[in-house]
Amino acid sequence: MRQAFVEAKNVIKGAPEVTFWGGQRFYDRHDIHIHDYFFDDYSGYGLGVYNIDIGFGRMLFSYLGGIRDDFDNGTTVANSNDTTINDPRRGGFYMHTLDFRILDIDLFGGKIELLADYQFFKGGNYAIAGGPNLLIGDTSGGRWGAIYQHPFGKNSFWQIAAIYGIGASEIMGTDPNGGSGGNGFGGITGGTAFAGYNFNRFAGNINSDGSVSSGSLRRATRFRGNGQIVWNVSDNFALSAAAFYEYDDQGSLSAEFLPGGSTVGPAFRTTGGSRNTVGAGIRPVFWLTDWLAIQGQAGWDYTTRVRFSSLSTFQPGGPGTASVVTNDTFGHSGNMGIFSIAPTIKPKGGFFTRPEFRLFATYAIWSKSLKGSIGGTQYQDNTQGWVFGVQTEWFF
Repeated sequence: MRQAFVEAKNVIKGAPEVTFWGGQRFYDRHDIHIHDYFFDDYSGYGLGVYNIDIGFGRMLFSYLGGIRDDFDNGTTVANSNDTTINDPRRGGFYMHTLDFRILDIDLFGGKIELLADYQFFKGGNYAIAGGPNLLIGDTSGGRWGAIYQHPFGKNSFWQIAAIYGIGASEIMGTDPNGGSGGNGFGGITGGTAFAGYNFNRFAGNINSDGSVSSGSLRRATRFRGNGQIVWNVSDNFALSAAAFYEYDDQGSLSAEFLPGGSTVGPAFRTTGGSRNTVGAGIRPVFWLTDWLAIQGQAGWDYTTRVRFSSLSTFQPGGPGTASVVTNDTFGHSGNMGIFSIAPTIKPKGGFFTRPEFRLFATYAIWSKSLKGSIGGTQYQDNTQGWVFGVQTEWFF
């Protein structure tokens, strides 16, 4: 269950609008809807207070917690939590978050939201299923940002946002194993906390107790900047468009061992730990009747460095012959384009009218340098592909 929380108002008689909450909830999250990209999402469980009138805006302050004792390492069944994380004194990874925001500050006809976080990742000597123990120290971090939204026309708006995080806040969420760590072939495919662990493990930097240290999270940084527009042009036509940029540095080189080499020792290679990603997209909606519309979407993404290896091999001479490396994306850059069309049942009146019932067809094409890293095993030897399906979407 994603949300289960309680609220209390009228606690302070002189300010009855001030609201206290406790439980698990979606927490003031912001997204680019056409990409299903939540660039600010600290949803989780905790305790807080909001709607505090400070004259020029409304203040929000909360404590949020996150714990993780398992994750998908990709070693057995995809999308299954097949690897455990455990410290006998602490249990799993734990992240403490203090979140402070000022909302609805009037500025140039729109409103700006300012946010600041302090996060603390609890270190320990964690047993990792399938690998040596991870030794990681206590790690703090901070995040700062602003989100500005300007309304215009009929229920339309444009929005810009910029957010920067360092240390534990590079993860940009309450999941302590979040982030996007570069973890190569034969390594742990967890989040940012494992970036230095994999490198030290492959380099043979093993502690006297057999554990492997990782201090990379302390050096990690991430920046997100994006803009979007939602424009209800008329009763029969609406559109949304967006562009985004992200820089993230995991604080350590990415590493993977080479096929036929040892998982510990010199038979490994590295690529840089930083990465740039940029993308853009547009989705127009045309209504044919009061309840029938045609939607289309076009999008483009570019990444400067693939830190997740999709290296694979095959035996061109058949079983028993030498293997040849294929689909080697490690350290490569590339583009991806995606195009969709979707006849849709949705009420006329605006981009965000709901419910929506969509029948869609999507075509994607990507660089040869990314072959094997997109679309899973079904498309590992392709640079393009189709997907067909149905979707239902509503807000509640």
